[in-house]
Amino acid sequence: GAPAQAPSSAAAAAVASLPSSRPVPLPSPPDGGAVPASAAPVPADVHWDYTLKEMAWLSADFQSERARHVRQARKLSNAVLSYHTGLASKRRRERQAAEGRARRLAARLARALHRG
Repeated sequence: GAPAQAPSSAAAAAVASLPSSRPVPLPSPPDGGAVPASAAPVPADVHWDYTLKEMAWLSADFQSERARHVRQARKLSNAVLSYHTGLASKRRRERQAAEGRARRLAARLARALHRG
């Protein structure tokens, strides 16, 4: 590299007469310069943020779907159990009714035979 040359006094005077292009420093806030959270810029969501949000939504959706399926399965199994329990008790009642009819018939025949 070329050695740096010191500016001439005329050039230094010309630069000094130009308005300053550097920003004027602002006074520092009383809390030591911390930026409040509300003033911090909110970053825009990127594709990965949307992907993560969709994954969270899908997870919740799958959990609710699973819970719904479990409820439906429980409801169906209780209905099947109730049906078969009712069917068994219906058969028992029919068997008892047939037995009662047979006993009444046997008692009627016995009275008829006894009377002669």
